[in-house]
Amino acid sequence: MKNSETKTKKLYEEIWSDPQQIHREKNPMLGWHLGYYEKGVNSYKEALINMNKYVGKLLDIKNKNLMILDAGCGIGVTVIYLANKYPNSTFYGITLASNEVKIGEKLKKEKNLKNLSFVQKSYTNTEFPSEYFDCVYSLESLSYQKNKRVYLEEMNRIIKNKGKLVVIDFFRQQDPKKPFIKNIRKKILKHKNLDKPKDTINTFREQLHEEGFTDIKIENLLKKGNVKNLYFYGHIFQVMFFNLFRKLEKEEYKFKKYNPFYLIWRFFKHFTFKILILIHRKPGYFSITALKK
Repeated sequence: MKNSETKTKKLYEEIWSDPQQIHREKNPMLGWHLGYYEKGVNSYKEALINMNKYVGKLLDIKNKNLMILDAGCGIGVTVIYLANKYPNSTFYGITLASNEVKIGEKLKKEKNLKNLSFVQKSYTNTEFPSEYFDCVYSLESLSYQKNKRVYLEEMNRIIKNKGKLVVIDFFRQQDPKKPFIKNIRKKILKHKNLDKPKDTINTFREQLHEEGFTDIKIENLLKKGNVKNLYFYGHIFQVMFFNLFRKLEKEEYKFKKYNPFYLIWRFFKHFTFKILILIHRKPGYFSITALKK
């Protein structure tokens, strides 16, 4: 298992270490993804549900009898919604974390869904037969994968000819062009011992072409207003806070024993770098559809 996948697996095993936690969460079946706004959708709750509807619309399921994979399903919020709405199709949800599989199966049974299965697998090596699925989608799960070409190679293998791939996720829009920002990026990457990121939306478009996909359609949902800036950047900063707290808790001393001035310094240092990285990455939130040749 790749290092990035090991970290992701460990994270979500910890988050869902208690399967009963799902019933203590507020509105757990709304999901943790961003909401999709359009005419008639006013609240964040409505937008979260509408994102699931939007995924179904992009997949063009209707009353067809399709084999569909949620590649990176988490506890299964979206795939459960789709399996319930489209009973003629067969759905699979895969995730790295065994605890998420347990919770997904529990929620599936509560809704008595016979057309859905959860499996603990990686979307870079699913072990499904070749040309097995009519459609595959990934909702905010591809951003965990640094090497997106490996993901696309596996998608090309398991999707049928003329089958559809749908990705909705965060991507950088372009590399920064201003010398000042370029210099900041160079110093940040050097400080963090990172390679230059290769995850711009244009790079991903090129990789889709190279891996045998055509009829590629890309929309920036943030620019169109379907995703609200408030929730978009709120989500990013929430992840920043979460990662910092996890890091502090895992260090030698417990969080509560830290000197308050040290904590202030850690917060300042952490968020200064993160905000600078955010500036140079110019993130967008994109929906991507493509057909396998």
